[in-house]
Amino acid sequence: MLRLVTFGAGNRAGKYLQWVQAHPEEAVLEAVVDPDPRRLAMAKAQYGLADDRLFSNPKAFFDSGLEVDAAMITAPDKAHKALALECIGRGWHILLEKPVATTWEDCRAIASAAEKAGVYVSVCFILRLHPYWRKMREIIASPRFGRLLSVHHEVNAGIDRYVHTFVRGMWSKEEESSPLLLSKCCHDMDLLVYLCGCEALKTSSFGSLGWFRSENAPEGAARRCIDCSLERTCPFSAVDLYSRRNLWNGNFPRLPEESLQDAVERELRSGRYGRCAFFCGNDVADHQSVLMEMEGGAVVSMQLNCLTLEDSRLTRVVASGGELRGDGRRISVRWFDSGESEVFDLSSFSDKPLHAGMDLEIVRNFVARVHSGDFNSPTAISAVLGGHRACFEAERSRTGRG
Repeated sequence: MLRLVTFGAGNRAGKYLQWVQAHPEEAVLEAVVDPDPRRLAMAKAQYGLADDRLFSNPKAFFDSGLEVDAAMITAPDKAHKALALECIGRGWHILLEKPVATTWEDCRAIASAAEKAGVYVSVCFILRLHPYWRKMREIIASPRFGRLLSVHHEVNAGIDRYVHTFVRGMWSKEEESSPLLLSKCCHDMDLLVYLCGCEALKTSSFGSLGWFRSENAPEGAARRCIDCSLERTCPFSAVDLYSRRNLWNGNFPRLPEESLQDAVERELRSGRYGRCAFFCGNDVADHQSVLMEMEGGAVVSMQLNCLTLEDSRLTRVVASGGELRGDGRRISVRWFDSGESEVFDLSSFSDKPLHAGMDLEIVRNFVARVHSGDFNSPTAISAVLGGHRACFEAERSRTGRG
């Protein structure tokens, strides 16, 4: 049985720990580390942990002498390096939330330390395990599809997701978290490297914060949505998102005796999630384009759109033997040798909750590989660094820094 500690008790940890709770014969949660007392209280109630298994900071946990075999790191991005290196030094395997770290040097340091220690670090690039993306990779790699020439990948973040996470939320400022491309699209950059089967030789990028700035606020807008006379017609209304539509609020911290509506009301009146989207002081980009030349000569482009009603990924691939289009649920291929079309319908997987069940599969895969000692995984840290490197190269191109 694998003994686990989780650093961070937020949304991602909650998803992953569902598998642990459902498979007590395979893994057990021994401790939770989180600075928020409300999250610790929720963890105590949800996982049945004693007070001496709840820690408000990593040092207190490390000093406790509590023995574990592996760590889940779902703490803020900037905490990843220190936590990962400490755990690796203790010989613990790691399930590491993306991104690996916030600098290329830190990513390499974690990977190098893991290799030297013989420790397995699995990065939560859950889409590498998804049947849809695995099928697309299979088609692209087939001899019939031929030589890869170009890929265009479009990411539509969606207004609700973007405003919640990157305007009001924890990933709204680069200094406190990471650039938008790394925090939102390192998954997509990794997918592009995975689909092409090679890394980028050249990378360029353009983008900025174009809309969610104080000078673009409507005349008469209040600092908080709950006090605003324009709220009913505003597409970025926190009252509409969290209260009327009851979305994106499931992880608002609350005490065991409090209801979700209590937490929503508190956020709207005094929390970070009740602020007007134009007065949040955020600085991450709200639109960005990336262009890459891959090792095999293919040209790859990625467009990130944040002000969209849909939340989707659209992919088009052109090769010498055919062309492919995917919408996240179905993959259609036109073969040049026959002129025929073929459709692969993966919607039965893609429509499932928890990222088509991959939030659970990533944990199952991690636990199984730790038990077996087979660390040759598509989500191993050594397999995913190429996409991270492309992210950092793109940011250097966009900002001129680094």
